Amino acid sequence: LSELLAKTEKYDVFLICEQITNLDFDHYRKVKKIIQKKDATEIATFDKNFNIDFYILNNEASTYLETYNSLGKKIIGIFHGVFLSCIFTNNTSIYQQWYRLNFYDAFIQIIPDDYYIYKKFNFENEVFIPNLYTFEPSETPLSSLSKKNVLIVGRIDDAIKGAVYAFSETLKYLPDATLNIVSPVFPQNIINLVQELGILSNVNFLPYSKNISEAYLNTSVLIVSSLSESFPMVMNEAKAHGVPIVAFNVDYSP
Repeated sequence: LSELLAKTEKYDVFLICEQITNLDFDHYRKVKKIIQKKDATEIATFDKNFNIDFYILNNEASTYLETYNSLGKKIIGIFHGVFLSCIFTNNTSIYQQWYRLNFYDAFIQIIPDDYYIYKKFNFENEVFIPNLYTFEPSETPLSSLSKKNVLIVGRIDDAIKGAVYAFSETLKYLPDATLNIVSPVFPQNIINLVQELGILSNVNFLPYSKNISEAYLNTSVLIVSSLSESFPMVMNEAKAHGVPIVAFNVDYSP
């Protein structure tokens, strides 16, 4: 979204980050990466120096919400969480955050399920906008689907264990198959599991890539092993490359 806003050349786009990451935004023409501490005074100075018109917050994660509101600026929130998943997982945090929704001039739901739920609670500042394409399908090359490669892309957690076990079973029938996992971080327990199953030679742990298209073109199937999802970008990316997807049809966000 930051890249597309910058490409319009109608906006100067800044990214306020709480820590330095290995993500590289240098190739975005007008995006400037700003590293800020959790200090309301610094935010106020930044806002004054650059005359910010509005703030976009990702997934209700910002600790600066009240600060932005006190500056009198427009605030837009983009929500990736799934409301009903909190009921199924006994996670009450979403209820505790509801009072904060009144700070937003608009908050965006990326799946229709949640949009209609929040509408029933009479939130007038809610908007439904599905996730954008990072690859234009008509301009994206398609995978040949000829390689015995399986792909997982994204933030890794315990939900991936099932996919690892399933892949180990697959090797009984396709011993030369490969599982490629692309993630910025690899939990040690997942690495240990791969070692315990004796499939380390068939699994590649790949770092974050600025050319993720290569990973999709080199695979025949994408696995999305999440037990709770809203609208993961990797699904858009895989489909743009003609790659089929295996995933759970979770009840609260098919």
